[in-house]
Amino acid sequence: MTNKEKEDWERVQYRMNNEGFDYCFTHYSNWDEIKDKTFHELRINYLNSQKKLEEYIDRMNEDDEWRINLKELKMKYFLDTEFFETELSIRQIGVIPTIDLISIGIVDEDGREFYKLNNEHKLDYSWENDWLKKNVFKQIYNEIIPNFDHDKNFIFDEETLKLLFSVFGSTRKEIVEEILSFVGKDKTPKFYGYYADYDWVVFAQLFGRMTDLPKGWPMYCVDLRQMMDQNGLTRKWKEKNCPDPLMEHSALEDARWNRELYNQICIFNDRNNVN
Repeated sequence: MTNKEKEDWERVQYRMNNEGFDYCFTHYSNWDEIKDKTFHELRINYLNSQKKLEEYIDRMNEDDEWRINLKELKMKYFLDTEFFETELSIRQIGVIPTIDLISIGIVDEDGREFYKLNNEHKLDYSWENDWLKKNVFKQIYNEIIPNFDHDKNFIFDEETLKLLFSVFGSTRKEIVEEILSFVGKDKTPKFYGYYADYDWVVFAQLFGRMTDLPKGWPMYCVDLRQMMDQNGLTRKWKEKNCPDPLMEHSALEDARWNRELYNQICIFNDRNNVN
């Protein structure tokens, strides 16, 4: 640590101890001179939590109707899906494009996690896709097999994958019920994804038509890639501040990464006073 860095940390400590935690981080400074990624992640999380707590206390004091659980406040949810892009043949219409859900991962802003395999996925067709086999199905195999039946010698093949989906997967209806339980009493959730067009379609289709989404839920997903473009953030910036996950194309790992990317965009905006 250089002398300048040491002085900067001492100033943070002084302001925090002598002027109070809230003033130090809410009013005094954004501490741009501190070039520490973890420091700014924790600072942003503190500010977000402080805002939610203030909203909760204000509501508790307004009216008895607002005496609700903190989880009922609007929460951010970061989602990712893996899917098979295919075609469906319908006699009256002909061949139409469609997407078949393989797995879904959701992480909320507090770090709670949701992950499910779709046991209704048509593996007979998607197994023929070499890209999915290498990048998606192998990830699922590697995630589950170490914790599965050690008395059997499994190999990575279609039959093993069918077994894993059968044992560990859920039906589309069950996935919907578990998503509703995960979101809980949050009546106005906000969803985020990365290159999220297909993710949002396959997510919404779990509920039926777009209009079948729960009341109060948005009919759109905020795209983190668009947020990057709007702020002039390049691929090079992303590689430096939020490199792709090692287990890319695992729905849960990618959902975790989406949350991290969102936090990094917030840190950038905060440092540059972007509204």
